[in-house]
Amino acid sequence: MKHLTADFRYSFSKLAAFEHCPMSFYLEYVCNPDRNEEIPNYYAEYGSCAHKILEEYLKGDLPQFCLAEEWATRYPDEVKCPPPPYPAGYADKAFAQGLAFFETFDGFGDEWKVVSVEKKFVLDINGHEISGIADCVLRHKETGELWVIDHKGKSKSSLRRDMPVYRNQLYLYALWCLNEFHQYPSMLSFHLFKDQEMVTEEFSEEAMKATIKWIDDTIQKIETCDLFEDWTTCIADGETKESFFCKWVCGCNSSCERYQEVRQISYANYLEKKAMEAEMYGP
Repeated sequence: MKHLTADFRYSFSKLAAFEHCPMSFYLEYVCNPDRNEEIPNYYAEYGSCAHKILEEYLKGDLPQFCLAEEWATRYPDEVKCPPPPYPAGYADKAFAQGLAFFETFDGFGDEWKVVSVEKKFVLDINGHEISGIADCVLRHKETGELWVIDHKGKSKSSLRRDMPVYRNQLYLYALWCLNEFHQYPSMLSFHLFKDQEMVTEEFSEEAMKATIKWIDDTIQKIETCDLFEDWTTCIADGETKESFFCKWVCGCNSSCERYQEVRQISYANYLEKKAMEAEMYGP
């Protein structure tokens, strides 16, 4: 594709970005071909901080009794992007949820052995290089079964909404397990550490095939976008309110003309509303 460099490498996060908003993919990866990392935001920094602590614990470099202290110490230095202003007190609640998790977390059970932590990989899937980082793979000490775990700072309700896309991330890791360990995992889990919940499903051959098809189909959509107009935004025509994703999650909002247009309309509407309230009720 003429928009992407010859050495461009796909990943789940890049494919999911296109799935959510083709324009954000265009602005982040096509207009900035040398970018190697996602643009930071509060949620990404929050998750990254927790990931690092869990990584050190699972590698045996950080004892369990130090986890809560590490979270309290690292959080102010590593989570620097501004949090969303609503719901009220969100940042304080999120910090407290992380602290509560690390105060009680003691692993995934003595019957499981850690065999891989934060392992970077590259797979060839139907001629396309797909990179990834598998958070954690465990092996059952008796049965030899594998268990893939991906740590997430998302809430259960948010994951439920995004599950059709995010399930593909787990199955990409399952495909890597086949390549690395010569077997598929028997279980796949999203570890929702903030909510202290594990969302688990058994491995499915049909779901594995669906993931490969999703990867192929999404790449085909990306590679058939030949004009700027093809990179549509996630903001519907006629929309006049800033979406939560555009304002607080997307790192490309300052470069997105459609978002800036909606932002100006939204701000103008806000000023008009305040003026009407002042006229009715006084300053």
